[in-house]
Amino acid sequence: MSSKNNRTNESRFNRFLNAFERIGNKLPNPFILFITLALIVIVLSGVISLFDSVLYSS
Repeated sequence: MSSKNNRTNESRFNRFLNAFERIGNKLPNPFILFITLALIVIVLSGVISLFDSVLYSS
């Protein structure tokens, strides 16, 4: 009984790792991902600055 439960947990963990690996393989190169996210931040910053929004700290 214990070995069957252990196999079930092991297979769940392996399925989780396999799914995680598939998702990770679909991501682009880290350099491209960094540049893309940096450009998104720059564009959003420019758009938000057009509205003259200011963040005040208390």
